[in-house]
Amino acid sequence: LDPIVLSIATGPVVVAAYGLASRIGLLVTVLPSALYPLYWANFSRLRVAGDLERIRQTYRKELILVVVGTVVLGIIFVAAGPHLAALLSAGKVQRPMLLYCSVAILGVFSAVQTITLPLLGGTKTAPRVALLVFGLIIPNEFLSYFLSRLVGAAGPILASIAASLT
Repeated sequence: LDPIVLSIATGPVVVAAYGLASRIGLLVTVLPSALYPLYWANFSRLRVAGDLERIRQTYRKELILVVVGTVVLGIIFVAAGPHLAALLSAGKVQRPMLLYCSVAILGVFSAVQTITLPLLGGTKTAPRVALLVFGLIIPNEFLSYFLSRLVGAAGPILASIAASLT
């Protein structure tokens, strides 16, 4: 929904900047995306075994590794992303630094969620997690519209960061 909300709030030029940055920004989430299925398998196995101490140790270790790796990818993205966008668009698309920094920060929050959701994904907590995630969609889109009017292309990303913090 972000491109639609962004286009209503700001117009197609800003949507182009958002689209290009968000696609190049997939670089930031490569590590957590690749490891996501592994986390589900490992944490499910540990939950079944009931080994709470091992769950805590594994969570801390994996959280540190994936966050550090994602921060490194985020730094690379912020440094190279605008230049790559200029190259790919022949300089026709805006490259606001706030947008690129926001995408990198959201990538780090996504990495934390990638580790945490499988840990919380048991049968008792899954309905609450799903309600929280889906319950934030409408408020997030309103915030996205407001922030898009205020700061431009980074608006939807900043709204997603706010949703991640709740």
